[in-house]
Amino acid sequence: MKNLLTLLLAALMISAVIFITACEDKHTELPAITISSTSKEQPPETTTKENVETTSPVVKEPIESSNVKKAVYYRDDGTISSEYEYNENGYIISETLYDTDGKKSRYRAYLGTGVENDSTLTEEIRYDALNGEETYHHKYEYDENGRLIKDTAIPGASMTYEYDENGRVIRRSTILSDGSLKDYYIIEYTAVGRKESRYSWEGVLWRTTEYSGEKIKSSVSYSYIGTNISSYTVSVYNSNGRKAKETNYDGNGTERSSSEYEYNENGFRTFERRYKAGVLDYVLEYPGKDYAEHYIKKTEYSPDGSIRNIYYS
Repeated sequence: MKNLLTLLLAALMISAVIFITACEDKHTELPAITISSTSKEQPPETTTKENVETTSPVVKEPIESSNVKKAVYYRDDGTISSEYEYNENGYIISETLYDTDGKKSRYRAYLGTGVENDSTLTEEIRYDALNGEETYHHKYEYDENGRLIKDTAIPGASMTYEYDENGRVIRRSTILSDGSLKDYYIIEYTAVGRKESRYSWEGVLWRTTEYSGEKIKSSVSYSYIGTNISSYTVSVYNSNGRKAKETNYDGNGTERSSSEYEYNENGFRTFERRYKAGVLDYVLEYPGKDYAEHYIKKTEYSPDGSIRNIYYS
C-alpha cells in the first residue's frame, strides 16, 4: 500500500513539471495590459496645436517596462476607451480612441522617437460617429531634420514642402493623385513678416499675399485672357486683419472700382462704400451684430454726389 502511494505521488509531481513547462513555452510573449478607468494608471498625456490640422501626443518618457507592447484602457461601464501600442523603447507608435459606443473615433500612428513635437505623427484617421466610415485620412513624411515634407490626403492630393537653410518653408506645392502639379506657393520673408505668391502649374501668377506677423496685410489677385493680365484686384487690411479697402484695376492699371469697409469695436462690418472710377456709387449699412452679408440699408448716389435712391432690406 505504501509503495502504491509513493508511485501516485511521483506521477503527480511529474505531471506538474510538464504542465509548468508547457505554460512557459506558450507564454513567451506578454499579453496586452488592460486597465480600467478606476485604475491608478492613466493614458499618456496629449497636447494640441491649434494652427496645425493634426495633433499628436507628447511622450515625455518611455513606459517603465520595455516588454509592454500594448495598453488598453476601459471606462467604468466596461466599454473600451483607448488603445496604445509601443515600440521596444517604450514609446508610443499608435493610438486608437473609441467613442462611448465602442466604435473607433480616431487613429494615429507615430515614429516612436519620443520627440515632444508634432513631427512624430505619421498617419491620422478620423471616423464618422454614425456609420464608422473614414472622414479624414492623412499620411505624413519628414526629412532627416524632422521637418514635414509631404502631407497626403487618402484618397486625394498631396502637399509638399521645401525649406531654406533657416528651416523656413519657401515653397509649398499641391500634387494631384495622378502625380501632376496643380499649383504652388513661393514664400519670401521680410523683416516684419512674409510674402506668399501663388502660381498655376504653368507658372502663371494668380495671387500674392503679404503678412505682418501672422496677420494679413495686403493681397493682389490676377485675372488673365490668355497669357495677358485682364484685371487685378488689390486688397488692404486693417490692423485686426479685416479687409479695409479693395480696388479693381483693368489690365493697363486704370482703376475701375473700389470699396471701403468700416467695422465696429466688436469687429462686425457696419459700412461699405462703393466707388466707380473714383466717384461714390452707393453706401451699404450693416446691422453690425453678426457676420451676415446682407445690408439693412442701401443709399445710391448720382455722379454729382446727390442721393438717387434709398433701399431697406
